Amino acid sequence: MSGQEIGHEKSRVWFSRNTGASERQLVLSIFNAQLGDDAHVYLGMPVLASKPNHFSHLVNKIQGKLQTWTAKTLSQSAKVVLIKAVVEPMIVYAVAGGPLPATIISKINTLIRSFFWKSGGRQRMHLVAWEKIARPKCQGGLGIRDASVINGAMMLKILWKLANKEHVGKPWVALMTTKYLSRKNLWQSTISPNCTKLWRAVMQMRETLKPTVQWQLGRGDKCRVFSEPWHDFWHAIQPQNMAQSRLTLHSLIDTERSSWSHDALANFLGAGVALHILLKYPQSPIIHTNREDRLICTISPSGQLTFKEACKMLQNHHHGIDSQVSKLLKIVWHCPGIMPRIRLFLWKLIFDGVPIRGSYAAKLGFLAPECSVCGEDQELVRHALFSCQFSKAYWYGSPLALRIDCLPLNLVSLLCCICNALEPAQFTEFANLIWALWKNRCSHVIEGKKLDARNTYQLANYHNNLSKLCSTMQITGPLKHIWKQIESARVEGVECYVDCSFRAPHAGGWAYVLCSQGKLKQYGSGCGNTDSSFSAELSEMMLAVRAVIEQGLECCTFYTDCHQLQQILAGTIAIETVPWQSFHEVSTLVLNWRSYYGFHCKYLPRDENQDAHFFSELC
Repeated sequence: MSGQEIGHEKSRVWFSRNTGASERQLVLSIFNAQLGDDAHVYLGMPVLASKPNHFSHLVNKIQGKLQTWTAKTLSQSAKVVLIKAVVEPMIVYAVAGGPLPATIISKINTLIRSFFWKSGGRQRMHLVAWEKIARPKCQGGLGIRDASVINGAMMLKILWKLANKEHVGKPWVALMTTKYLSRKNLWQSTISPNCTKLWRAVMQMRETLKPTVQWQLGRGDKCRVFSEPWHDFWHAIQPQNMAQSRLTLHSLIDTERSSWSHDALANFLGAGVALHILLKYPQSPIIHTNREDRLICTISPSGQLTFKEACKMLQNHHHGIDSQVSKLLKIVWHCPGIMPRIRLFLWKLIFDGVPIRGSYAAKLGFLAPECSVCGEDQELVRHALFSCQFSKAYWYGSPLALRIDCLPLNLVSLLCCICNALEPAQFTEFANLIWALWKNRCSHVIEGKKLDARNTYQLANYHNNLSKLCSTMQITGPLKHIWKQIESARVEGVECYVDCSFRAPHAGGWAYVLCSQGKLKQYGSGCGNTDSSFSAELSEMMLAVRAVIEQGLECCTFYTDCHQLQQILAGTIAIETVPWQSFHEVSTLVLNWRSYYGFHCKYLPRDENQDAHFFSELC
């Protein structure tokens, strides 16, 4: 009907062992197809997935993605992104067709671990256990999913679709129900020796799903009395015959009186089971005649088991982390302005995974060597970054002016004390300072470069400027007090109207009008060489921002009729879109702009900005 023809070169036929050679040849000649082999792959999925070597193509594809030269040059934070965005979807796609063998899962995890810790083409020691890395961020991990978790989550999804009556119409659900669930309920069926590997893997996840499913009763005509999770003892009572196994809850309730039907309980269930139910539930379940029964997953807000919720279910068996570490990790992951690689460095710092000679010695069971800078103590992480003589002087001379002697000896407690004492913007500066100290110390130990505090401060300032340029500085969580300051300043109604007058190259004027609560507070103007109207708009905004800062105002709303400049200051477009002649001025303006959380820029048409336009025309 579609006009397409069969691709004979891509067609394959598989036969059972009982098919004779003559019959095979006849079928192949009729369909003009080739004989399929066990290792054949179609659309990236093995057709007959029964042996580990049938999944070798998946291992090879993942290995190929992780061994490219571009992947080798990535930082560890970029490697985490590559694993989540590329490798994990490949595993999900493969598991969608059936469970992965344990040997394949082990190989995939080994490839991911080696890729994460490899540096410069050389394999490094794994300083943090894989069990900690493959946890959600709320549990102290990096959010990377273990291949076994992905495999189990997909099996949970298949089990959920079999249990959920909404998926009965799907062909594969009907096929598995007819083959395995024709005589027994899903929760009662056993694993037969001759069942498929998919059914075996699905049934192995049944005990994991059981505590999280529950019937949301409607009319009660779908929920069966026996072996259905409508009460807390649903797995304790068993049906005596086929009729009882098909009995629904609607048959046991008197809908007119909204109570149990004692006669139906006694007739259908017997006196013993009926008495047991009446003692446990004196009041019958509420029946809603205007809706159907619905099986829900109690751990999901929507009631439907999603892949994300299934992964969380399998990852929640880990023990909880310490409250101090949990609070510290929240600040590390959510504090705005910190570069991703610095966040990962702080995470490794918390879990003692920083690659320092003392860490290697501790993992190998040796005594840590002396400090390569001062030689006074063992070169552990706490000493190298805080207690060393150079580190003490570095922190005391930094803008934060930290006195390390007054802080706890435990590294996690020390970091918690610093977090409690610093504002979010200061903690971002602390993160950049400790990163710069670590980088320069590595250059001193590995390359023999001089350890200079001045160069270290310069590197930290460079990262501070990057943080202010790239950060959106979202006011959430621990930054709510800053949001209150902004709101109080908005009530005052401080506004600044800016405009320019570009007549010709090297001839332009600009002006600003500063108002407070609708009254004129200050105005200013200027003129000079400008190459374009955007250059004049940029000069006007720089003049206005400088004037607002000199007034001591930390919150102000600026109005301009330049769409591009407004979008740059709002952070909706990158500064790389401006002409290269103005790039330096734009970078300087954005850097000053990001230093004040209360600065906002809005678009205003020229006909509504007559005051600033009038002053600009006079220049």
